[in-house]
Order: sequence, then structure tokens, then C-alpha cells
Amino acid sequence: MHILYKSDPQRGALWQQWLAQHAPDIQLHLWPETGDPLEVEMLIAWQPPERLLETFPGLKALLSVGAGADQFDLAALPPDLPVVRMIEPGLTQGMVEYVTFAVLGIHRDMVRYLQQQREASWQAHSVTPAAARRVEQAGGGVRRVRRAERAGEGGGVLPRRVSAQLDARDLH
Repeated sequence: MHILYKSDPQRGALWQQWLAQHAPDIQLHLWPETGDPLEVEMLIAWQPPERLLETFPGLKALLSVGAGADQFDLAALPPDLPVVRMIEPGLTQGMVEYVTFAVLGIHRDMVRYLQQQREASWQAHSVTPAAARRVEQAGGGVRRVRRAERAGEGGGVLPRRVSAQLDARDLH
């Protein structure tokens, strides 16, 4: 099997080393090196290259290295090409940390304080208690629940309602 990896080259090199040790029959090519384009069966990418199926006519699947697959223009992809969202604990944890950072940054009005710091100006502002805030999230499936759980660990800025229902994006 020939796989093309089109994303972070350092991370791709780790994949390449692991596969060489544990699955030597799988050839992983790091973009822009593609090997024989006719032999590429799988693409792992943040964004696919232009003219995807013209360049790689044997492609059987597209795997997203992102937390989702929303960055793909699905209308530009063949409808029968599977698009797979990979789930990996480090990726999920990174999203949890990013969302926690964003929620707490907004809750504590950090944009205002950072602007004041750049201006060498200090003004105190009233603080809204976390219990008086409401945080809601739309979509996200399993990641949504984990982000909500983590936000609760961060000091009480917690969604009032969290659903583990999956939406269509979780099926890609």
C-alpha cells in the first residue's frame, strides 16, 4: 500500500519511521514526494492537492489530520471517496485545551487587558462570576462533551446543558 502524507513534515517523518518498523509493506511518502501517483491509495492531509483524482486515480480514502473535516470542500471531492476524521487522544486533548483557553480568556476579558498592556494603561474592570456566565456549543459530538467536562475542571465556566448526541459531521 502507498500512502501520501501532506501535512506537517516533522510529524510525517515520525509516521514514516513507525511504519518502517511495524508495517514495512506500507510505503508512506511525504509531500511533495509522492512516489508513483498511480499507486497512491490513501491521502492523509489538512488540504488535498489540486486535481486530486486526476493526479491520484487510485485513491481510495482521504484522511483528515485536523480535528474535523470541515476544511475540505466536499463538493469538489468525488461523492464516493470516503473522508475520514481520525480520532487520536493528543488531538482531542489539544482541542480541549484550546477551547478551555478561549472560554477562560473571554470570561476573564483578556482581550481588553492585553490591549491595555500594549497601551501601558491599567484600568480595573468588574469581574463577572463564572456562575453568571452561560457557555453553549453547537456540534462537535464526543469532542464537545470532553471540552465541556474540561471547562468544568477549569473553575466552573461550564455549559449548562451538554449532549453526547452525534451529528452528521461525526460520521465523516
